[in-house]
Amino acid sequence: MAQATPSTMEQVVEALGDELIPFRRGITVGGTVQSVSKGRIIVDLRGIALGLIPAREFSSQARELKVGDELSAYILLQENDDGYVILSLRRADKERHLKALEGIYAEKSMVSVHVKDTNRGGLIVEYGNIEGFLPVSQLATHHQPRGGRDRLRDGLKDLVSQDLQVKLITFDPKENKIIFSEKAAGDALAEERAGELKIGEEIEGAVTGVVDFGIFVNIGNLEGLVHISEISWDRVENLERLYSLGDKVRVQVIAIEGGRVSLSVKRLTPDPWQQAIKQFSPGQTVTGTMVRLSPFGAFIEIAKDVVGLMHISEFDINTQEELEEKVKVGDTDQFQILSIDTASRKVGLAYPDDRRPSTAKKLAEAHAQERATEKA
Repeated sequence: MAQATPSTMEQVVEALGDELIPFRRGITVGGTVQSVSKGRIIVDLRGIALGLIPAREFSSQARELKVGDELSAYILLQENDDGYVILSLRRADKERHLKALEGIYAEKSMVSVHVKDTNRGGLIVEYGNIEGFLPVSQLATHHQPRGGRDRLRDGLKDLVSQDLQVKLITFDPKENKIIFSEKAAGDALAEERAGELKIGEEIEGAVTGVVDFGIFVNIGNLEGLVHISEISWDRVENLERLYSLGDKVRVQVIAIEGGRVSLSVKRLTPDPWQQAIKQFSPGQTVTGTMVRLSPFGAFIEIAKDVVGLMHISEFDINTQEELEEKVKVGDTDQFQILSIDTASRKVGLAYPDDRRPSTAKKLAEAHAQERATEKA
């Protein structure tokens, strides 16, 4: 014998017990789709009431719904003039996505967001139907726009419609502060990828950025930096004359620190200094030309690709001003090699023994002592 259907509200309450839905604004309820049209969706709320979802409260889910489907919706109005509970799929999605983001923030896990638009400070991104902000400073290195204001604007526009792997670094929906960081997520990915590299490894990559201090090179989903000092054994003045975006370049891995990878171009070619220095040895007297004066002393070229330093103390003076009064750039003279450090590519120079201030002082003292002895 079939169970009788409850016919009064008291019977409904008794039958449903804890499952009775308290219809009040601001909660999410479940129901079954009863009808679907372009302008509205009617939902059966467990036989207790009918809900109505107006078109303005549809979400992307709405186009796929059909009669009999189960859904969750957010209550906007407990009851309208026609007796319907007014529902929102859009708000229900928002609540669901906010709850998901709360968990993601607590767990510090990575998440994918969609770039919707740009503004002066960065990117407007979406997680579901939740909008957040990704500042320029929080972009991964390989997405950082380089150059002037126009480059910045164009670089950001290139990211629109892309999906980015990010971490949630600020989550305060009440204050409308939801801030993402690709750099934070990128650091973890970069560290993982960098960990697969080895010091000394040679890799071919593509130039992704040219700046005053070096070039950025993509070496397979990871960006490394070739500092300007690692471009060439010769002095480099203008990197933009040497490289353009997209240029293929072969590099060597010289340092790995976390997710940061330092690269070198010049170390893939022989060091001309190491070859040239083989003709010299400590104690040897050589001819050199003053090429630069500094507070530390004079830099002196003793052969092509070999420049040594004669420390300021070897001139028996204390300041660069005194040095500039004593010698000039372009002066040529005889020097003695004091030391050679092949590891750091340094050569220490001085005047020959008979011209060194310390030697001259000792000789003068010796002569004075001899004269004093003779008189005695």
